[in-house]
Amino acid sequence: MGKTKILKAYILVITIVVGLVISMVSTAVLAVSGGSISVFPADNKEHPGTRSWFVYEADPGTVIKDKVEIFNQDDQATTVNVAVLDGATTNDGGYTLVGAIDQNKDIGTWAQLSKTQVTLPAKSKTTIDLTITVPENADVGSHAGGVVAWRSTDGEPRGDAQLKVITRVAARLYLTVPGDIIRKLDISNVRHTITKGVLYFHMTFHNGGNVTLTPEADLSLKGILGNVGKQDRSQFGMILRGGTINARIPWQKKAPKFGRFVVDFRVHYGEKDFKNEYVKDEYQDVRYVFWIIPWMTILWGAMGILLLLFIRKFWVWILIKQRLNIKTKQHTVKKGDTLSGISQFHGVDAKKIAKFNLLKWPYDLRVGDVLLIPYGKLTKAERKSLSPQEIKKITDSSTSLRMTKGAVRMTKGAVGMTKGAVGMTKGAVGMTKGAVGMTNSGLEAVIIEAGDKVKDVADFAGVIPKEIIRINQLRWPYRLRSGQELFIPVKVETSSSKPQKRRAVKKSRLNSSVVAKSKRKKSTK
Repeated sequence: MGKTKILKAYILVITIVVGLVISMVSTAVLAVSGGSISVFPADNKEHPGTRSWFVYEADPGTVIKDKVEIFNQDDQATTVNVAVLDGATTNDGGYTLVGAIDQNKDIGTWAQLSKTQVTLPAKSKTTIDLTITVPENADVGSHAGGVVAWRSTDGEPRGDAQLKVITRVAARLYLTVPGDIIRKLDISNVRHTITKGVLYFHMTFHNGGNVTLTPEADLSLKGILGNVGKQDRSQFGMILRGGTINARIPWQKKAPKFGRFVVDFRVHYGEKDFKNEYVKDEYQDVRYVFWIIPWMTILWGAMGILLLLFIRKFWVWILIKQRLNIKTKQHTVKKGDTLSGISQFHGVDAKKIAKFNLLKWPYDLRVGDVLLIPYGKLTKAERKSLSPQEIKKITDSSTSLRMTKGAVRMTKGAVGMTKGAVGMTKGAVGMTKGAVGMTNSGLEAVIIEAGDKVKDVADFAGVIPKEIIRINQLRWPYRLRSGQELFIPVKVETSSSKPQKRRAVKKSRLNSSVVAKSKRKKSTK
């Protein structure tokens, strides 16, 4: 039942779509047949042959006689208005005519028609006379216009919206007055835009000559790294004498993203005249230098950096607030100190010290670094007893934290010592240089010397290298640094074992003082 309803719905939708398409096609056909008026130059003795345009060449004072043929291809009689109008161009170079007879200033004022309105039966044609009188003072060069026809009923309001529609058809008219031909093209206002990922070049053309121009341009685009590409014969449209257009050239390739670019234009405007006859090629070279800077990308990047800086400042503020509530004492790192040794000396877990000081594995310590050893929380009374100078030392960004190799370490004097802070003195602990800290987990630490490898440490500990890698969470390629601290397992001895010497690494490879001795004796019961 459900499938049947879905099938019916599909059939209904398809029927509606087909009906809409048929109605649109029918409307288009009716529009063509209802407004199918054509204008052509008539075949006559003075101008024999089939022509599409009215093209003449005449001296000043010449009278030209021709005929215009008008066709009515409609199925009913119609009345047609006829006129001669001056030529014009759209803003981007497209050819058109002026809007009305009273706007004529050139060839439209030279021409006369024997009839300006004719009534044509269905499927018929008629011929009217065209007379063009070239003035004695006519300018040398080309003069453009057109013979235009439109139905007299066009322009009447249609429908409830009172919309007026006028459909005009025309045949172009060109007349050239012989003389010194001047082709002059002024190029200005060169610029570029990027719209929806397409690079456009814009420029303003002004025809300062006395003939119509149809310029074309060859483009060559270069960037910092060399040639980006070339583009030939980009067309701009038609420019009548004295006319001005704003041309736009789309770059056919992908628009560059960033950098400084130079585009060279070679604008040709002399290869053919309006009669499509070849004349001497004339061109003009223009160079335009520009930058493409993705401002939005830069803006988003800057906002991201500012956000990261804000997060870091907020993180430091939280860190300082935490430190103001914790009792700490300072420990200045001495030569041979390790994190495990410092942990044992102060009785504070090594991980807690590392976390409080933001140390990261492998916990590299440098002589002179000051570590904060947390050992309790401040009471409210102790918190209030902190002097402004002590608080300033903690919050002062210039003395609070310094970043070294991804770890934040406290500089000397960064935090004010609370009352009773314990100062370490020389010899306070019998830690020899590179002393080994024994942990409760059955591990002991060794200090790596120059040239030591994971295999050397494993041989010394009597285990396989994978065990050392697992314990210390080493990452490929398992490179060890001089002074690095590694943990090795402590071997548990049994009563039945005989006194043995534990295999050691070459004395020059592992610090003998760190591992107690390169040859350690095993205890027996």
